[in-house]
Amino acid sequence: MSDPRDTERLLNAYFASLPTPDGADMDGKILADALVTMQKIKNQSAAPVSGGTWRIIMTSRISKLAFASLVVAAALFFTFFDGFTKPAWALTDAVEALRGFGAVHLIGAIPGKDGVETGVEMWMRANKSRTSSKDMVVRYTNGIVLWVQGESTYTYMPESNTIRHVNAITAGAVHWLGPAMLEKLGKAKNSQVFYGTDPATGRRQATLLCVYFNMLRPQSYSITFDVETKLPIAMTVWYNQQDRRGNPSLRIWQITYYDDLPDSVFVVESPKDAHQVEKELTIPESKLAPLTDPRSGISAEGLDLEQASHRVLTQLYQAIQDGNLGEIRRLCPTVADWTDEMINTFLLAPEQRPAQPVEIRPICKQGQSKLGPLVVVPCLIKTQSGTVREDKMIVQFRTIDGKSSCVVPGPYGLPREIE
Repeated sequence: MSDPRDTERLLNAYFASLPTPDGADMDGKILADALVTMQKIKNQSAAPVSGGTWRIIMTSRISKLAFASLVVAAALFFTFFDGFTKPAWALTDAVEALRGFGAVHLIGAIPGKDGVETGVEMWMRANKSRTSSKDMVVRYTNGIVLWVQGESTYTYMPESNTIRHVNAITAGAVHWLGPAMLEKLGKAKNSQVFYGTDPATGRRQATLLCVYFNMLRPQSYSITFDVETKLPIAMTVWYNQQDRRGNPSLRIWQITYYDDLPDSVFVVESPKDAHQVEKELTIPESKLAPLTDPRSGISAEGLDLEQASHRVLTQLYQAIQDGNLGEIRRLCPTVADWTDEMINTFLLAPEQRPAQPVEIRPICKQGQSKLGPLVVVPCLIKTQSGTVREDKMIVQFRTIDGKSSCVVPGPYGLPREIE
């Protein structure tokens, strides 16, 4: 089994790559975009959780030696099936099938050192609008536990008997594993759908292959659906473009869908003698380069931290509301090299853009980077889609040529929907 330190390193690397603007202190950013591998599956039943209906499709592991010829035949069948038979499944079917579910249980693995995998089990519950996750627990087979409770994220490290605490939601699904996410992946460049039959069960399957360009890098996906239930049944994502080679960043081979889950599922009982450590607010030196451009940000001369952070965030949200891409890039230089399409997708969608002036609240946390002071400022936003959320935004202060100025590196954790 992987060393817990290896798992922690992989978690940080994995979450840092997923599609949300870089915050200074992210244990995990998005399990939301972590979908799906082409697994061999079979239906099994599971005991229902009180208060919710369920569906479960479990992936079966098949001996490569015993079924080599069948695997080859299945691969050929995936390629040619669509040419002879009218498909009984479409992505729109899966979108509709997922609308009724507000919680999910995933079992799979993440790659470890030298290709050794660490098993992972995740429980997630959607927020009220089912646009992102609200509650989450992730348990690793080496004993590490990650969970979101209220507005905070905790990570228990058994090797040191330590609980790391972050006063922000730094793990979860920015895009809930539901209709909105599938629609985004279905519209991704080079998306393809193949139809076939699982040689082990005889059940019809559909597989979506696509490349999704997130904020940091392209990611390749394989998402397998059961044609009868219309639901995703297995998932894989790779950090590459199109070829889907090498160790994936996440593999999921069992998915259980629920209407809802009881609160007790998300309660984590950690050892009473565990050492509590609150992570400091900082930005790694390797990520500071975009924040040093003197043309970016605004002047902070004659202003205190509260006044300057309020001013720069007011201007940034106004630029987002107006769709002013140049001003967004100037105030938030971490997105300066994003394409117009990326900014439109991640920042200017109706569920992101403010519908009215944003309420900028007082500073709630302070820290330090190599450039200077850091502050976290809560911002209350009513979006064009009608939801209300809280962003915790980081403001970086710096001194360039003897003059004080500030920029916005990005959010501190994930947005929180106000219910």
